[in-house]
Amino acid sequence: MRSFRKQMKFHWIDFRKAIYIFWLVLMLVNSTQIVIQHFWPGIIDSPIDQVFAANYSVIVIFTLVAGLITATQTFPLMMSFGFTRKQFFINVQIISVIYCAGMALMQSIVVHAGSAIIHLFDSQPQSSLIPFFTLWYMQFWIYLAISFLFFVMGIVFYRFGTLAGIFVIAVYIMLLYWITEKPSFDSYFNSITANTSPTLILIPLIITIIAASIGWLLCRRAAIRTH
Repeated sequence: MRSFRKQMKFHWIDFRKAIYIFWLVLMLVNSTQIVIQHFWPGIIDSPIDQVFAANYSVIVIFTLVAGLITATQTFPLMMSFGFTRKQFFINVQIISVIYCAGMALMQSIVVHAGSAIIHLFDSQPQSSLIPFFTLWYMQFWIYLAISFLFFVMGIVFYRFGTLAGIFVIAVYIMLLYWITEKPSFDSYFNSITANTSPTLILIPLIITIIAASIGWLLCRRAAIRTH
């Protein structure tokens, strides 16, 4: 238990400052979007439920960087501290759940709170928002799948080098093309969160299970590099 707390503390220290800065910058950008939407609505010509859609792509990019750092830097560092691969991977799973739940919660708050502020200054009818819990729930599963996909990509870069990593990126892009007509994460989130069918959760859930399994298989035999 003590070892587990040390791992959690290590990961939290590793991510805390980056997450704070990330959301500080994103909140400043979103506040600017609200001001522009009120005073110069022609600049942001989007329905109220899509004003903050760009946040999805930004969160995905941040998750990408976090996954790469976890696989290529945190993994060998924790191994050098005496933690086992199993301990590291269990910790990654727990941290990923907490991280994705938090990111989904923050984005849901931004969407609903920002839309409410826009409504205060806009008397024209706007499109209805997805219910708060539904939006959070859908985002959580999508972020979790993406988090493990990027962790796998980081492990591939760590174990097999640049060419193998680029191949994985190409596979991910083709997967994104297959899921949505437009190869962008904000388009994907807009399309998938608009469909609140419970069966839709099966897609990111299956992806999460497969990615986590592959990640463990790659992680358990990864050599520890000191450079």
